[in-house]
Amino acid sequence: MQTKSYEKALAMRRVVRALTIGALLVVSLATLARADATYYYTGESFTSFYNPYYPSLLLPSSYACVGGVGECQLTGYVTLAQPFAPNLIAWNTEIYFGSWVGSSTPVTALFTDGVNILGSSDPLFSLTVSTNSSGEITAWDMFVQTEDIAFGSSSSPNSYGWYDTTSQIWGNGAASSDDPGVWSENASAVPESPSFIYLLLAGASWWAAWFIRSRKRLSRPETA
Repeated sequence: MQTKSYEKALAMRRVVRALTIGALLVVSLATLARADATYYYTGESFTSFYNPYYPSLLLPSSYACVGGVGECQLTGYVTLAQPFAPNLIAWNTEIYFGSWVGSSTPVTALFTDGVNILGSSDPLFSLTVSTNSSGEITAWDMFVQTEDIAFGSSSSPNSYGWYDTTSQIWGNGAASSDDPGVWSENASAVPESPSFIYLLLAGASWWAAWFIRSRKRLSRPETA
């Protein structure tokens, strides 16, 4: 009788272990299927072309947009390991000469004015955003700079009434003053390896079959 009780207890422990492993497999699959999020920025067309030494005078600039070619507008994207959380206020990430600072995990970012291309791999990059209850970007400030070129974008105009700017550090520039740009999001699930899925399903099937067999053994009536 003690032997049968021991066998029942042992079988029950195996059932619990099987269920635990199955739960861990499900959690692992959910983790592998996490979503990367890419936020695309489209700025308004530049409306002012100026010399940055005296931007208020709008002196002639070699920057120009002709037929959609040249320094025409600021566009780009930011990619995160996870989407922005809802109701963020001044979420910040910053690179200062190759070192990440601020309150975020690293991101990948790339922006262009139509000619020059800058991003998170450059020495200075800063992005601050706020989001609504759906995690959509509602306010932002972005700045990226190399030794020669700088981009700036904001949901609020600066003292000159500009939202987006591109400029040479010691030369020419362009800016938009009509409206702030817009952000759109594209979140895509990371595909799992087919071989991993096969192994996962095979393992789950084996544990399910073992669980059924164990239940059948436990349901057999005891004999004296």
